[in-house]
Amino acid sequence: YQRYTTKEEDEGLLKPPTNGFYIKYAPDKSMTGVDETMTRLCASIAGQIYSSSKAEDFNLCIGNIIDAEVIHFEIHGDPYGGVTPDIVVVVSGSTMILGWQGSTTVMDFIVDFDMVPITSCRWSNISKEIKVH
Repeated sequence: YQRYTTKEEDEGLLKPPTNGFYIKYAPDKSMTGVDETMTRLCASIAGQIYSSSKAEDFNLCIGNIIDAEVIHFEIHGDPYGGVTPDIVVVVSGSTMILGWQGSTTVMDFIVDFDMVPITSCRWSNISKEIKVH
């Protein structure tokens, strides 16, 4: 991992051609628990899931710093799109990242108000503390 200077960042060497989010200055590992490159990758995934209609639409490689591959992408569409968000699974090295599309419609925002965290039986044998919405 090479830390770029402000000059290089300002010249756009870290900015990938992407249709998603790009964070020029990522929080460091002491704040997030992960390398800045992973924070950038997660932001890119989060942004691109809204405009992608197939796995090939994602552009997640950032120069020679991050190489990432979409290994699974689902668009649920009607009639399930209102209750089942689109999901993408990305692998970068030994790290797997899952991304879900958030709220995009008025109905999504209405459903979001029912945010009761629950324990899943799938995770109950791992930890009683894991709760999801």
